[in-house]
This record gives sequence, structure tokens and C-alpha cells, in this order.
Amino acid sequence: MFLTRVKYVLTKGLRGAHDLTMVKSDPTTDKGKQTRTQIFKSALQLFRERGFDSTTMQEIAKHAMVVKSAAYYYFPSKEAIVQTHYETVQSDRERLCEEVFAGTQT
Repeated sequence: MFLTRVKYVLTKGLRGAHDLTMVKSDPTTDKGKQTRTQIFKSALQLFRERGFDSTTMQEIAKHAMVVKSAAYYYFPSKEAIVQTHYETVQSDRERLCEEVFAGTQT
């Protein structure tokens, strides 16, 4: 159900592509990177525990111990958090494939 809902939102439920591209993906400070990571990890944990639809940005911010505006600064929506997760998984898989295939070339 979770993935079905996310797939729907990512393909049809957004107002435009800009909803996902406004993610502050490259924080300029170490503190910014830590804050973004904490928000991201908190969100994924809450999605697993409570479900995507039942988790609010306010709850994510509270769990991450930041104000709600900080959560929105790094992720404009819950969908953007999921999109970031997908991009992270894809990047990890590509790196692993490159390592495996580099070892098979002669």
C-alpha cells in the first residue's frame, strides 16, 4: 500500500515537477548536512512505523528534534523525502554494479 501510494503521488498527485526538485540536496555546512540527514532518517523511520499517509511533516520535525520550517527547508514535502530515498538507493546500486562489473572486465 505504501509503495502504491508513493508511486501514485510521484506520478500523478503532484502539482508539478518543481515539488520534488526544490530539495536542498547540498547543504553548505556540516551542521546542515547533519540536520538534513537527521530529518531524512527520522522520516524513513516514521514512515515504516506509522505509514506514509499517517505521518506528518510536524511529526517528522519533532522526531528529528528540529522545527517544522527546518524540515520544509530541506524537504518541501513527504514525497520529496521518498524521492530522495529512491535516488539514494539507485545511486548505491549503481556504485555496487560498477564495482562488480569493473572486476569482471579483462
